[in-house]
Amino acid sequence: MKKRFKRIYIEITNVCNLKCRFCDTINRKQEFMTIDNVEKILEQIKNYTDYIYLHVKGEPLLHPNIEEILDLAFKYNLNVIITTNGTLIKNKAGILSKAKAIRQINISLHSIEQNSNLDFDKKLYFEDLFNTVEEITKVNNFYVSYRLWNLEDIKDSDKNTEVLNSLKNYYNISNLFELVKNNDFIKISEKKYINLDTIYEWPNLNKDVISKTGSCYGLINQIAILVDGTVVPCCLDQNGDINLGNILESGSKSNVKSGFKSDVINDKSESNLKVDLQNNSNYNYENSFENILNSNLAKEIAEGFKKNKLLHPLCQRCGFRELKRR
Repeated sequence: MKKRFKRIYIEITNVCNLKCRFCDTINRKQEFMTIDNVEKILEQIKNYTDYIYLHVKGEPLLHPNIEEILDLAFKYNLNVIITTNGTLIKNKAGILSKAKAIRQINISLHSIEQNSNLDFDKKLYFEDLFNTVEEITKVNNFYVSYRLWNLEDIKDSDKNTEVLNSLKNYYNISNLFELVKNNDFIKISEKKYINLDTIYEWPNLNKDVISKTGSCYGLINQIAILVDGTVVPCCLDQNGDINLGNILESGSKSNVKSGFKSDVINDKSESNLKVDLQNNSNYNYENSFENILNSNLAKEIAEGFKKNKLLHPLCQRCGFRELKRR
């Protein structure tokens, strides 16, 4: 039976060992999700998806219990996709080699370009990284996506010359620089790819409205859970501005202040849809994952997306949708 969500993001930590320029500073407490809380979440979401992404903000391989988390995912028959900056892959090679739950690892190679203060030989770093990835995938044959999501224009590869040279030489792709001019997804070997994309800005309530019309995959085929258990519609709500409820407070009642107010969604004119940052709506419900999904707030936002309407102020300030990512 097809499950509701194509993917669910779980932020097992919002702590990172790098400071990339494109990553906004979050206004949340930095922490690591406990093993008990990870299991509470997996128990509740297992019937809603087959794929969990261990990422919203933070570096997942920093988590001191990453091995146990991967084992829990396997226990609940969940496929894991890890998004990492790559700096800790060598240190965690033993764990990654035997974790049966891993489906794919996305390695953000652009993180090195984004941290110009890193004091090491980048050529040797990339060679060592690629060697480690090859050793791991000989044992555990998961997919690997080498990401370069730092372009102003999809054909602009100049800023990635160093890493592209390393990829070209290591994987013996003589025409790589020609390929990246016309392709954003390049197969370099079995189950290994290069993925290029333009840089994006994180949505922020302090930014100007981009649009009040449009759709989104949030609450349709994806949803995210922040490190403290706050459930949000998608992986770009980095500060939990669209707080749908807390999955770790299951069984308790709470009043969620969402910063959002709307009329019941219907086919009437835009003027009948009232969005007001100054007036909060309170939604009182049991905080199980199922009840969070069935809350008025979640249902109204999802119905808005289906009707090409962006109801929440944060959604109106999100430009990620325009990029039409994979």
